[in-house]
Amino acid sequence: MTIGDVSPMAVAARSNLVRLLMDQEKFEDALQSANELVSITRENDGGEIRSASAHAIILQAKALTANSKLEAADEIFEIINGVAEGMGRMDRLSCKEGYADFLKDCNRMTEASVLYSEVLDDLKKWYGVSHPMTLRAVYNCAFMHCLAGTYEYAREYFKWVLERFMEGGAPEDVTISWKINLANTYYELKQWTEAEVLYEQISMYYEERDAKHPDYLATLNNLGNLYLKTGRVEESEKAFRECLHAKVKSFGDAHSKTLLSKLNLAFSLGVAAKASGDEEKASESKRLIEEVQSSKSDIPNFFMSSLDNEASTEQVVPPPRSP
Repeated sequence: MTIGDVSPMAVAARSNLVRLLMDQEKFEDALQSANELVSITRENDGGEIRSASAHAIILQAKALTANSKLEAADEIFEIINGVAEGMGRMDRLSCKEGYADFLKDCNRMTEASVLYSEVLDDLKKWYGVSHPMTLRAVYNCAFMHCLAGTYEYAREYFKWVLERFMEGGAPEDVTISWKINLANTYYELKQWTEAEVLYEQISMYYEERDAKHPDYLATLNNLGNLYLKTGRVEESEKAFRECLHAKVKSFGDAHSKTLLSKLNLAFSLGVAAKASGDEEKASESKRLIEEVQSSKSDIPNFFMSSLDNEASTEQVVPPPRSP
């Protein structure tokens, strides 16, 4: 079989090989395979950049990026986007989204945000607001704003999707990841009431299904911190206790995740003891800290020093969850 006779299935197989090598972090091998793929598809396309060769070139650019050859990747993306307007809508979309991903990875957030917004506008127009591809584009736009710290814009994207789902009567299994993202965005914006309402809904959802789920544990932790920030120390203690109990069951007593929950509970108890003079809470707080200090697990110095400085040991709210 000559290069010019390579079938679409063979091209697809080579494309999947490049992706597999990228997933396995065999970046040099991935780049070599991507280069071969570009040669094959360009030959198939008569030397022009058409659908198959465009997708191959995008993979090549991604492999170049993984190999830290950013200038070469940038040049390729600029070329591919220059010819994309003459392609079909899905090919144009792939080129634009691939370039946006590259710009994001290069920390060129403003340029990436512009392209992600263009992709979203196109998808709304072509497929409507409820199409899975449109929702993924909304997520990309919101995620960009979270990375940039402009949570007020991310909030509007997450709210918009959640409202569309609620209007359409979507089941909770579909809406839960968007509720998590919106709740965490409210948290970052210090909109405590709105965050609490959603965290309570998320907590109830997982209590009925899987009390060991990472999202449930993260929600309990965030509720504990939220209560602490709003002066509701007893509720904070309860949330941190529930979180610690669940982590002990899931990971064991000595796991680093369990130990961090012990520190959170210790801090909450310390705040309560300082306010009320409760010696039992003070003693328990001290015991928990000693347990963590005597463990063999590596706990970041930040968490230990934060207790010494009487600052919260708050764990960072996780990044947006892809639906």
